[in-house]
Amino acid sequence: MEQLPDIRMLCPKCRREFGMDAVYCDDCSAMLEPVETEASSTSEAPEEKRSLHIRVTAPEDAATSEEKIEDVAIENLKADIEEKFVNTLLLELDQLRKRLNAKENHLSGIQESGSGSDQREYLTRIGAVESEIDDLLKKITRIETILDNLRDQIGTDISQLEARIASLDKPGVFGIFSDAGKYYRMLSSELRTKKALLDVILKKQPRGSLSPGRLKSLIISAAVFLIVAASLAVYFSSRRQGSGAVPGPRMPAEQKTGIAEQDIVALLEDIKKANLSKDISLWESRYSKGYLAAGKREGIIDQWSRIDYRSLYYVVEDIRTGADSASAVVTWRMELASRSGGSIKTVEQRLLADFVLENGALKIASVRKQ
Repeated sequence: MEQLPDIRMLCPKCRREFGMDAVYCDDCSAMLEPVETEASSTSEAPEEKRSLHIRVTAPEDAATSEEKIEDVAIENLKADIEEKFVNTLLLELDQLRKRLNAKENHLSGIQESGSGSDQREYLTRIGAVESEIDDLLKKITRIETILDNLRDQIGTDISQLEARIASLDKPGVFGIFSDAGKYYRMLSSELRTKKALLDVILKKQPRGSLSPGRLKSLIISAAVFLIVAASLAVYFSSRRQGSGAVPGPRMPAEQKTGIAEQDIVALLEDIKKANLSKDISLWESRYSKGYLAAGKREGIIDQWSRIDYRSLYYVVEDIRTGADSASAVVTWRMELASRSGGSIKTVEQRLLADFVLENGALKIASVRKQ
C-alpha cells in the first residue's frame, strides 16, 4: 500500500481547516471530515475539495451508472462514521452529566459544612468547584448544540433519500441483482441507518442500539436466499423440459492459468497484516524490486513512526488478470491513531494497483490514486 498522504480535518459547511486532533467545527458544530492536504488548494472550488462528504442529490436519469453506485457507497460510509460520532457524543454527554452531578453534590457538601471553616479557605474551595461546574456546563451545552445540528441535518438527509427512492422503480425478485437493484438496496440501507440514527438522537432508542452491520447481514442473507431460489427454479425448469432430451457433450473444465483473483486477495491480506503489525519484512516481500527502489520502504517506516492502525479493511473491484500481470481497484478504509496526540481518525483511500509475477511470486508493481 502506498505511503499515506498528510491528512487534515475540514468543515463540510464553512470549509474551515483544523488539525488532526479536532473533531467538530467551532463555528458550525459540524462533524469534521479528513481530507488529503495535496488534494486541496486555494483555487479549488468547494465541490472539488470534498473527501468523504457526498451531498445527497436526485439521480439525473433512470439509468444507474457505476459512478452513482460508488457515490452511494461513500454515503453509506459517511452514515457509519456519523453513527460512531453520535455514539461518542452521547457517551461523552452522559459522562459529563455524571461529573456535573458529582460536582454539584460536592459543592452542596462544602456549603453545608463551611460555617465553621476559615472564610478565605471556604471561598477558595467554593470558587474552585463553581469554576469546574461552569466548565462542565459549557461542554454540555456545546455537545447538545452539535447534536441539535446533526438532528436537523439527518432529518434533511432522510427527506432527500426518501425522495430519491420514490423516484426509482422498485426492483423485482431477479432485478435486485442488477446495477439498478444494487443502487436501490444501498439507498434503502442508508435510509434505515439514518432513521435509526435520528431515533437515537431523539432518545426513541437507547445509545448503542444502531446496527447497520445487522442490516447489511440481513440484506446479504436475503440475497443468498434469492440466489438459491433462482438456481432451484432453473434446475426444476430444466427437468420439466422433457425426459427424452439427450444431454449435450460435457465440456472439460477450464484449466487454471496465470494470476487468479484469490492470489490478489492473499497478497492484500499480507499487506494488511504487515501494516497492522508493522512487519517490514512481510511488507517488503509483497512489493516488486522496482517499487522498493523508489524509496517506498523509508516512507512506510516514517508513516509507522507517526501513526498506528487501529483497524484496516479493503474492498477489491475491477480485477483484471493475465498470464503474468494483473490490476485491480483497491479501496482501503483505515482507522488511524496518532502516536503523538492519540486522536483517532477514519480515512478512506481508493487506489489502482498493478501486480506482476516476480520470481514466481505475485507482487505489487505500482500504486496510483483514483
